[in-house]
Amino acid sequence: MDASAWAERIVAVKRLGRSEGWGQGNRQREARFFPGMGWKSLCILVAFILSLAGVSSAEKGKPWGEGYFPDVLLTTHEGKEVRFYQDLLKDKVVAINFMFTSCENVCPAETARLSQVVSLLGDRVGEDIHFYSISIDPEVDTPEALARYRERFDVGEGWTFLTASRETSDLIQRKLGLLVEQLDDPNDHNASLVLGSEANSRWIRRSPYDNPKSLAHLLAESLQNGRKAPRANRNLASYADAPSRENWDKGERIYRSRCAACHTIGEGNRVGPDLAGVTQRREREWLVRWIVEPDLMISEKDPEALELLKAWDDIRMPNFGLNQAEAEAILGFIERSAPSPSTGPERSLSMRDPVGH
Repeated sequence: MDASAWAERIVAVKRLGRSEGWGQGNRQREARFFPGMGWKSLCILVAFILSLAGVSSAEKGKPWGEGYFPDVLLTTHEGKEVRFYQDLLKDKVVAINFMFTSCENVCPAETARLSQVVSLLGDRVGEDIHFYSISIDPEVDTPEALARYRERFDVGEGWTFLTASRETSDLIQRKLGLLVEQLDDPNDHNASLVLGSEANSRWIRRSPYDNPKSLAHLLAESLQNGRKAPRANRNLASYADAPSRENWDKGERIYRSRCAACHTIGEGNRVGPDLAGVTQRREREWLVRWIVEPDLMISEKDPEALELLKAWDDIRMPNFGLNQAEAEAILGFIERSAPSPSTGPERSLSMRDPVGH
């Protein structure tokens, strides 16, 4: 007899007990319902079935858990084999994106943007928040190639880069709702970011170009389901110290969403060079074109474009599909925001930035 049949019998006996009391007559009925079982044995059976019911109920309330995500093998940038569900997802709050190291467009900017989120989260990354970047180009992206890519972007602990077979990568993307079927050009892959809490079955798809503070808040607060931050990270700033939000113009909006992950204006180099004074160092026409179609300028072997590529470890300027008016708006914002020589912070330009970006 299966567990459901036993449960039906327990319910029947319970109903009898409620209506007539647990007298001798009901003990006889109990013997009829559960032949060969004493009262103590029946109590043990009840407890066991109730525990099974609890597990079943929990699993039903957790649709995106072990039964949904595949427990396939991947390899980390350190050469360690891990399982997708058991090692990377189970009971964790995670951020997952897909990339490849030879990507010429969005991947470098996406990695730089996520670095800002990681920086905001501090020591919580690798402790109660985990970042995973999974390659979609396993033939090229060996663990060694992924490790070199991490070094170029100065990625710290708690952010794991992974590679797997193309079939495995496609399966994971499909389960996360990110797979682009029949993809002809890998540069057109889905660049969305998935944030999730496996324990709470909560999954969110966001753009990696969202405000880094918003993404950090989702990971540190919204997806934690009431869990407190580690004790060392509970010193929160006062609302009184929060900066006021100003109305951003077109140039500032584009700069903050597309450029700020790699550049600063007068605060030193980041993934790319400090842009303070760039309109004095380079021809405006060249800068506009460089913002609009950097990939084409590199393919044409523009001397200044190749010089920048060499100076910045072959990290390519992404083509964001901007037009000339948007490029002019960005340059206008850079000019308005550049600190004056007498009042601005001291710039920290490295030796590999001979002429700026």
